[in-house]
Amino acid sequence: MQEDVSKATPGYGLGARQLARLAWRMPLYFGGTGLLAAGWFLTLPLSLAFEPVRRRMRRVTMQGWGRWSLWCFAIRLETRGALPKEGVLLVANHTSYVDIWVIAARVDAVFVSMAELRRWPFFGLMARALGTVFLDRRNKRELVVANEEMQQWIARGYTVVLFPEGENSRGHAVQRFRPSLLEHAAGAGVPVACATLGYATMEGAPSASSTVAWVHDPFLPHALALGSQARIDARLVFHPELEQHSDRKELAERLHARVSSAFVPLA
Repeated sequence: MQEDVSKATPGYGLGARQLARLAWRMPLYFGGTGLLAAGWFLTLPLSLAFEPVRRRMRRVTMQGWGRWSLWCFAIRLETRGALPKEGVLLVANHTSYVDIWVIAARVDAVFVSMAELRRWPFFGLMARALGTVFLDRRNKRELVVANEEMQQWIARGYTVVLFPEGENSRGHAVQRFRPSLLEHAAGAGVPVACATLGYATMEGAPSASSTVAWVHDPFLPHALALGSQARIDARLVFHPELEQHSDRKELAERLHARVSSAFVPLA
């Protein structure tokens, strides 16, 4: 039996089945997220004293949150290819905050995020506490600082995740990669890995371009529409080859071509 498409799309009311899903999913999501955050802060004194403990707790918290988020929102993840080795820059296409859940569930990653996240209630606090590279893409000086921070994390053995499109998209195509975000990687000869993200919804449900992609929709209605879906399929493809090039524009074009090679439009 198909669900009413209009009732699961942002901007419309939700049907009885969608509301029933939200009634148990959202409390579980916030409850589990709160427990993971509490565990992080309770062990923080020990983590600050011992770097191995801090790294392990960070991995447990981030991967636990990614996997918990996917389970609560009924997102089934299929992963293809090998995980990138530690100490690389990982680039991927970008459609939504769901991308962060998907990658966090599989990679011990540090994310490059929009500067506005700093001011978000709770999630901004957690992003600052766990370690995030914040970037204001409109400020050229911020680009220099962010590139330096990315290199520091990579030097410590972390995988830094960057979305070089610079913004979310509806997932109809992989948008142009911005070379400015790859300037340090090109200049320092940092190996760059890439991954392709994709999503699909069940037959009869709204497309992933309207439920998963988050572009101009208000956050809360979008999150409720996402959480009301019966199931969403996510695919994460890791490309085995690492790219290096001294010219940032050439590097951006090569990475864009590789990510696009496995991309399936969300619509």
